[in-house]
Amino acid sequence: MPQNIHESVSRLRTIRDMVRWAMTRMESSEISFGHGTDDTWQEATFLVLRALHLPFEKLEAFWDARLTADEIIKITDLIERRVTEHVPVPYLLHEAWLVKHRFYCDEDVLIPRSFIAELLEDQLAPWVQDPEAVSSVLDMCTGSGCLAILAAEAFPNAHVKGVDISPKALEVARVNRADYEALLRVPGIGVVSAKRILVARRSGALRAEDLKKLGVVMKRAQYFLTCGGRYASPLKT
Repeated sequence: MPQNIHESVSRLRTIRDMVRWAMTRMESSEISFGHGTDDTWQEATFLVLRALHLPFEKLEAFWDARLTADEIIKITDLIERRVTEHVPVPYLLHEAWLVKHRFYCDEDVLIPRSFIAELLEDQLAPWVQDPEAVSSVLDMCTGSGCLAILAAEAFPNAHVKGVDISPKALEVARVNRADYEALLRVPGIGVVSAKRILVARRSGALRAEDLKKLGVVMKRAQYFLTCGGRYASPLKT
């Protein structure tokens, strides 16, 4: 980090301070938006909160939380790369969001931002009359694999295949597929509950009782899941 930047952030203490400073740096640079944010406010709050692994929709709860010295260095370095190198935030954080789903993302793939994702949330209605009758889906140029994964959730009986000419892109797709498929391999977790877990997990760690509310059959799943670093305990009924 340049010395003048280091001096300017030496008095920053809270998330509020960091977001304000990030917005000022972004406003003074010629960066473009369009990868999930529309302006410097959205860009700054998303970058700061997700760099801290905090849910970005709960900004007020952490607004005045004090940052550690290491956190300040980490975030200011990311902000400087954003405004000087113009690296998009999803590439900086290695994560992109599409209709409430988080996906791994790096420079080997395009940043997910397809309107098709919203259509898949509604199972392509009204064009698809019976989602359970869909038997196969092909996602050409799958990239990060996000649309193929969303299609697998929308059409539970379909054989979904994502193809791409880029081996590096397919590696990214495999990373994203593994997260969802790993949940499906756990006894007591089905397609619906796996989708609910992926969405709920962005708000923080889940407890055993949270998993039960999401539809997980804990009597079967408790031996394969950890909550807070420990295997999920049997729930009293």
